[in-house]
Amino acid sequence: MKARHLIVLILVVSVFGGCKSMRELKNLTKCQFRITTVKGITLAGVNIQTVRRFADLKLTDATKVGGALAAGNLPLAMTVNLEVKNPNKTLAAINRLEWVAMIDQYDILNGFVSQRVEVQPNGGVATIPLTVSANLRSVLKTLGRTELLDFGMGLTDQSDRPSRVAVKLKPTIMVGKHPLEYPGWLTVKREFTSQ
Repeated sequence: MKARHLIVLILVVSVFGGCKSMRELKNLTKCQFRITTVKGITLAGVNIQTVRRFADLKLTDATKVGGALAAGNLPLAMTVNLEVKNPNKTLAAINRLEWVAMIDQYDILNGFVSQRVEVQPNGGVATIPLTVSANLRSVLKTLGRTELLDFGMGLTDQSDRPSRVAVKLKPTIMVGKHPLEYPGWLTVKREFTSQ
């Protein structure tokens, strides 16, 4: 995490929080995030997990996807599995996580994980599944038909690891009874990162 954001958070926790909150904040700043897999990718209800371009679809699947697009609806659904790794000697926790799913440079959908996620110490890893469901036709209005159809393809490599998917995160911890939101966004791709 960036140093100036960390200083602001530490000052706020020092004024309003106790030792537990301070420890959780310190641990959170050292946690690492990555996207491990993207699973269950469907476009207009057609499984496109291993499809790299629209021309690779079977005729029946291409007809279904093309028909949905012609009707002005191109629903994309997937589960993005986010891992949080805690290198600290004590428990790390996130009380709430705001996220934005991105494909290439486009923000596709945003959402929240509003349940507490605890990450065990000494290299412990917790997986947070993010369910992404968006109408690409509505989100990507400027793309033409062919561009839009190919846009939804090839989101993972052969091992279901993201090739074009990223997530922006804004974690929140509780300081006493008050939520403290991280003052910036963390961009997470396929390798562990803490920035």
